[in-house]
Amino acid sequence: MEGTAAVGAADPVAVTVFFGANDASLPDWKQVHQHVPLDEYQSNLRAICAYFMEQWPSTKIILITPPPIYEPLNRKDSEMLY
Repeated sequence: MEGTAAVGAADPVAVTVFFGANDASLPDWKQVHQHVPLDEYQSNLRAICAYFMEQWPSTKIILITPPPIYEPLNRKDSEMLY
């Protein structure tokens, strides 16, 4: 994200950060390659927010979570895809 702020550009009113649904994959699922351990996930999210706060101190950061899923059906779909 280095160099994101344009010179002379107005600060954004808000930025959105979508929580990674892929990162939330459980380690025992077939798509284990998408799983990120919780401590690493938290660290990554904090770094992203810190970057935006440093670039634009008055900008609001909106964190958006993935929608809820019905896990039995999601697991079945994942097994069919992978």
